[in-house]
Amino acid sequence: PNFLPGDDDLAEILDSAGAVLLILPKRRGIPDNQNAKRIKRATPANTASEVLERFLPDAVFQSNISGETASLAWTSNVYDAEPDIDDVNLVSSGDLQGLISTDKGILFGQVVHYARNLYVLSDPDIVATHGFVRGQNAELAIAMIKEALPPGGAIIFDETGHGFAATESFWEELFRYPLSLATTHGLLVIVILMWVTWGRLGKKKNLPPAIPPGKGFLLDNIVSMMAFYRHQPFLAQKYLKSSVRQTAAKLKIRGDRAEVEARLEILSRAKKADWEIEEWRADLRSLARGSQKNSKTVLKVVRAVYRWKKEMLDGS
Repeated sequence: PNFLPGDDDLAEILDSAGAVLLILPKRRGIPDNQNAKRIKRATPANTASEVLERFLPDAVFQSNISGETASLAWTSNVYDAEPDIDDVNLVSSGDLQGLISTDKGILFGQVVHYARNLYVLSDPDIVATHGFVRGQNAELAIAMIKEALPPGGAIIFDETGHGFAATESFWEELFRYPLSLATTHGLLVIVILMWVTWGRLGKKKNLPPAIPPGKGFLLDNIVSMMAFYRHQPFLAQKYLKSSVRQTAAKLKIRGDRAEVEARLEILSRAKKADWEIEEWRADLRSLARGSQKNSKTVLKVVRAVYRWKKEMLDGS
């Protein structure tokens, strides 16, 4: 009754409507503890008397009369179909004319005094979905609606009194089966991507260049190549001869080898450059004879020759 309109609004509805069919409640839905918008089970309703009192104050409501309607004695039925209901609810009232009634009360009736456009159905199982398949309930429901419907009228079903409705929500649908499977899959993909890329986050690390500046890398690379092909002594000797010849040519020193090396030795001492050509040759000869097999010796000789050449030609 708390969801019914007030007395003034109720009177206005009865005056303005062509006909009103009042169906009294029989069951009450118990919400699910996990989801309040879902009905878990139904129990017998205890509000039918209060609802009926708003329309027929002197009426008496009788609930759950045991036995099937087939065992009841129908005293009046203006229709060709008979109801088929378990534990039927009935109403008794002097203001109600029984269209379908028994010796114990009225199942469907019309108010005869103050509102002749008001019809009362005491038990909803006739028009309930599960009741349509029983006996002649479907035919009877159509006949009752035709009885109450005025000429040219329309039928309006108002079920707002149920009290439970599913609210449309995009986020609720995402976390409801079957869309919850896709949502869970997407969240797992995001978590895995974050976990995989977590180590790549942070300040950029400046790595050293692949090739360091200067010619030292090139010299080391040349020595490594010579060591790989086992021609270090031969190539080192070629490098020594070429360096002596190029230095003498740029300094415009001419003559045979002894004269050239003598004048280079004098100039080297003047420029304080390390001139150790005999020692260089001795080291390379020992490597060529196989008495030493150490690539570090070749590297030492090549670097010494390179420094001597730079000091003689560039003064550095």
